[in-house]
Amino acid sequence: AAGNGPIIGSFVLIKIYIPKGHSSKRHGNGGSYGNINYTCKDSNAINFSDIGTHKQSLCKYKDENDDKKDKDTDGDGYTDKEEQKKGTDINNPKFNIGIKSNELSKNKCPIFIYYLKKGDRGLGVRKIQIFLKQRSYYNYVITGYYGSITDRAVRRFQAVYADEILKPWGISTPTGRWYKTSRYTANKLVGCFEEKSQLEGMQNEEQKAQQAKQDENQTAQTQQKQDKKTEQKINELLDTKNCPFFTKYHHKGQRGSEIPKIQAFLKKFGFYNYSEITGYYGPVTDRAVRAFQTAYSDEILKPWGMNKPSG
Repeated sequence: AAGNGPIIGSFVLIKIYIPKGHSSKRHGNGGSYGNINYTCKDSNAINFSDIGTHKQSLCKYKDENDDKKDKDTDGDGYTDKEEQKKGTDINNPKFNIGIKSNELSKNKCPIFIYYLKKGDRGLGVRKIQIFLKQRSYYNYVITGYYGSITDRAVRRFQAVYADEILKPWGISTPTGRWYKTSRYTANKLVGCFEEKSQLEGMQNEEQKAQQAKQDENQTAQTQQKQDKKTEQKINELLDTKNCPFFTKYHHKGQRGSEIPKIQAFLKKFGFYNYSEITGYYGPVTDRAVRAFQTAYSDEILKPWGMNKPSG
């Protein structure tokens, strides 16, 4: 229409330009309204997007209280705040959260009487935590629960007293388990000594372990000597100066001067696995001969039209 007169029978078309690459479909956490793609473009929002047209109502922000929410640091099923409440331990009403000055008194010897590990609960665990806390190995609240924090504290204690705790078992890496030597060392440090029968039992176990290790070493040394002796015998029997070695036919059940040579030969090439050269053609030698024949079947069996070893 021209001039300032009224517009009759006409309408106005408004076309909105959408840049290439911008879709009218829903984008991310935003929304589509007509042909305009709305998103949250506030960089402080957790659903920030740099694409689309900003709409403040779509923005979502982190809850300021998220970092203040109570956590379960030691993983025992109770939150830190619950454990730190004064009064009673939520795990058991009789376990006071505060440390009593006489709780590890020598008048209550022995203090540590149980074998404990990760996952256990109880008064015994509480005493371990108090003991470790007093020596700066455990820096958490006294809970009575043997969780990851207590386990790590026990490992630190074991590492410091490795000679008393780990060495008797022939190990060098802390286990995290409150077992005999950990218990005995802790009792000793607080001025307690285990009953003679208990200590002797522990020492007997340690002695048995040491004896077993000595026996194992002795057996290994004996075996080394035997292997060396056997090797010397094989070299003597298979001395090339004595060729030919094999001049007779032999079978299972025989004895003779060539049997040791057969055994030496088979042992040298890995077919005969007995520890000694016996000079007797028994089941062990028979199996060794069969294994040798199988390995060299083209040379030994095929010329006779056979495919199974004879022994």
